[in-house]
Amino acid sequence: MDTIDRLLGEADQAWRGYGVGSADRAALAADLRLDLRAAAADGGDPAQLIGGDVAGFARRLADEAGVRRVRGDYGRILGTALIGAVLGVVLGYGLLMAAYPAFVRMIDIPARSTYRSSSPSPSTTAYRPPWSSRERSSRYGPGYATCPGSGGRLS
Repeated sequence: MDTIDRLLGEADQAWRGYGVGSADRAALAADLRLDLRAAAADGGDPAQLIGGDVAGFARRLADEAGVRRVRGDYGRILGTALIGAVLGVVLGYGLLMAAYPAFVRMIDIPARSTYRSSSPSPSTTAYRPPWSSRERSSRYGPGYATCPGSGGRLS
């Protein structure tokens, strides 16, 4: 039985390559299985019935049975994949553009005002990080780097 299954597998692979449809392949395989089992029951070797070229035998058997060969649907599959890829790119771009302002608001550091007046106004008394220029000179000494963790002088 192992020899019969191996031969049927090789024949099915040859039929696929030859372009035989799945229903016709199943019918051809059933007929070939019956013939190979009958040869084995008579005491013969199933491989001897087919010969050395299993693929050639399978093609001849398909031609003699008059089965229709079907073309591959590569164009349809490629078209569907291309449409799906384009839709995915467009949707991804749309989601990114819709979510971009929210990401910027979450991560963005507020801009410092370059205009300084002699009297502090409510807009300039907003939160200043500890490494801002006004506190840096008094807290860490003049000339130190802008961040407390950097540990070095600017010059």
